[in-house]
Amino acid sequence: MGLSQFAFGRRIQVIAKNVREWEHGVAKPSPAMLAKVQQLVTDTPVVGLAAV
Repeated sequence: MGLSQFAFGRRIQVIAKNVREWEHGVAKPSPAMLAKVQQLVTDTPVVGLAAV
């Protein structure tokens, strides 16, 4: 996508530290946050989950 951790985090409303920890395997995003990431990356609404 070409986004910095900061820019990516802003788009899904988390801090860059969270994005960095996900990338390095230190932490895992919640299912709701994964849905936000999927929606941003694919530009497709996620079916079957409540709006996040």
